[in-house]
Amino acid sequence: MINLATPWLVVTHPNPQASCRLFCFPFAGGGATLFRSWSPAVPATLELCAVQLPGREERLHQPPLSTWPDLLAELTVALAPWLDKPFALFGHSMGARVALALAQHWHSQYAPRHLILSACPAPGISRLPPLHSLPDSDLIAAVDARYGNIPQALLAQPELLALFLPSLRADFMLYETYADHAATGPAGPLSCPLAVLGGLQDPLVSRQDLLAWRAQTTGRFTIRMFPGNHFFLKNAQSPLLQMIGQLIEER
Repeated sequence: MINLATPWLVVTHPNPQASCRLFCFPFAGGGATLFRSWSPAVPATLELCAVQLPGREERLHQPPLSTWPDLLAELTVALAPWLDKPFALFGHSMGARVALALAQHWHSQYAPRHLILSACPAPGISRLPPLHSLPDSDLIAAVDARYGNIPQALLAQPELLALFLPSLRADFMLYETYADHAATGPAGPLSCPLAVLGGLQDPLVSRQDLLAWRAQTTGRFTIRMFPGNHFFLKNAQSPLLQMIGQLIEER
């Protein structure tokens, strides 16, 4: 029997009877706890597997990965034993880039039943200045001004902030160097169904930014907008999970 235990995944509600696994990737600097409340709420046909990248939460003291070849190689080794049944990939913001890159990396071996990408502009669309090379204080200030999701309690504790910074910087480096990575990858679009999700009040990602994802697959394409800003998924859990379940079942 294969030992599936890995620090790369947090599965709070194992579901051996599930017909499909849903791997979820968080936004820059985020961890698997983003999906803690999702696990008991997903349809019974799904087993939610929250991806925990190094450098955060219980992996806080492990060095984060900041290059695409290293990240994709490590993820492939860690997740391969979990691909013994159909699977889908979900990613939010930076996590959408990781989900896309992984689907592209696996194109000749493993095909997701569905790729679901949230709050992320299509590849090739970049109107915001890069952040990953900024000095520490400038990086924190820029991320907080742009996204507004850094807890004030964290900002008030320099020692904790210093632990958080490496993973935040590494994630933005991945996000902002995706175009360079994609230029070296396999040519052509994916063939799996692709759904893109956005917030109606998101000032960072427009509906047009999301519609441009259509070129990334020859399969079925779906777009859905939810009330809220860039982090709409925090307030739209029920309709979001219902939609994800429907998309995966439709194939």
